[in-house]
Amino acid sequence: MHLSGELFSPEQRGVAKFRKDVHAYADGSYALENQVRVEIPLDLLVLERIEQGRNGDLRACLQLEGYVAVHGANGEGVMRFETTMISSPLSFAIPKSQWVEQLLPQLGYGSLQLIEVKISSGVMAAGIPKAVEEIRQARAYLLDGDWEKTVAHCRNVLETILDSRPLQL
Repeated sequence: MHLSGELFSPEQRGVAKFRKDVHAYADGSYALENQVRVEIPLDLLVLERIEQGRNGDLRACLQLEGYVAVHGANGEGVMRFETTMISSPLSFAIPKSQWVEQLLPQLGYGSLQLIEVKISSGVMAAGIPKAVEEIRQARAYLLDGDWEKTVAHCRNVLETILDSRPLQL
């Protein structure tokens, strides 16, 4: 009925949960082989957490659980439901070269950046503290996954910085 689990990495820290509805039939002969493609949600913040803890190759584990319907013989209806699980996590490693050069770019890692404003004691501009507060709010919304508010606060940063100094064309 469904397969669910969690991806752990690095050092067995939970990274992402997933669930997949599965439609397969097995008659008990154990001759059936079935492949299931599972998509694990890895947004940019999850990738950032992975990268902060990764040294070298990406080490990861999958913990899997299933919930299945057991039908009766000769096409009878559902007799019972059972849960299944793999007793030890499936461990694997992705070589650093493949992870960094191929997979991360395909996942969009590094393609989203926030604005950074350097504040030094020698620069006096009325709008800079307001711009810094807008950056903090944008980062908070980014961490919450609210992209529209993140972009709105980034726009406010640009407008505040531009308005804080006389424009010289």
